[in-house]
Amino acid sequence: MIAESEKREVLKTTKGIISKIENMNDESKQKAILARLRNSINKPLSENFDVLPFLFENLPGNFLGTTDEASPEEKSILSALQLYALSKQGKGKTQNEDDDVPDRFLSFGASLGVIREGDKVEALDRRFNAMITSDDFSEWVVHLRHLVKLIKASEKNVRVDYPRLAEDLFWIARGYKTNVKLQWSRDYYRMNFKGEKKNEK
Repeated sequence: MIAESEKREVLKTTKGIISKIENMNDESKQKAILARLRNSINKPLSENFDVLPFLFENLPGNFLGTTDEASPEEKSILSALQLYALSKQGKGKTQNEDDDVPDRFLSFGASLGVIREGDKVEALDRRFNAMITSDDFSEWVVHLRHLVKLIKASEKNVRVDYPRLAEDLFWIARGYKTNVKLQWSRDYYRMNFKGEKKNEK
């Protein structure tokens, strides 16, 4: 069983890396790192030489893998950072700063649920269900990329908690998908925060 402290460390580490990116004084350096993260998508870790120095220097030593396969920590944190970088593309404000979703509901399912309304419901439900029924970590991440783009394209300012997302991806990478599926589904389908159904007009 995974220790609670180990799981929390993934969240804390990701939060620290995102904070480091957001607080860079050199805007060109910030943009370069975000671009490298986006360019690292769909590449195995061993081929991501542009982003590896930044990633590895910000990970605790016990997170680093010892084989040619990425460790669960490396996979989950890099995937969350890539999704974060996608959300930042072409935007001046970090989505992580937006505050439309109460903190206690900040799973990715809750964030996605904010845009579940009107004529988007059926199509969004199909995408969400395709994701949570995936068995493979890589499939989850591919679905997440599409869904992050939908959130980004929404007229609403939706907060996505990327450190929390990294933590959930860590569980998925370690094979503990059930709790993540249940929590995301509860948050995605729950009534909206005023007690009304999200898809009511």
